Amino acid sequence: MWDESKHPRVPKGNRDGGRFAPKRGYSSATGIISRILCGVGRLRLPDEQLPRSVGAKWRNEDIRLLDDTVAHFVEGSKLQNKEIIAGKGVKRKIDDIDRLTREYPGTKSDEWMKVKATATVVLPDGEITTMEVHWYEHATIGKKEFKEKG
Repeated sequence: MWDESKHPRVPKGNRDGGRFAPKRGYSSATGIISRILCGVGRLRLPDEQLPRSVGAKWRNEDIRLLDDTVAHFVEGSKLQNKEIIAGKGVKRKIDDIDRLTREYPGTKSDEWMKVKATATVVLPDGEITTMEVHWYEHATIGKKEFKEKG
């Protein structure tokens, strides 16, 4: 028989619906940190504002489209709904991590992340559209190998 006292409810007002409620004796910050350290399915990241003009600090990367043509980000737009989908911080491993560490010497395999976001891009014909974009990211070298995901 179900014993309510052995399964306490999360207090009302918990924004995540109780899915990530801290265990007894732990603060909510500890609960969040333990989720990151233990690995979760996906990890949300804050939106990222892209610069309005290409400068020394930022280069408008090529985005490889499904038809093997190349698009670019709309300057001044945002990378929205960013999530880590594989690698550092989540359970899923990056499938081609060996290639990444070989192609980018000096990088550690456990520091790579595969990230996805919704982005506004300029297609080769000049049309502006929104699409899901995936890339690899490493803390020391930044974002690499952007591609459309359809």
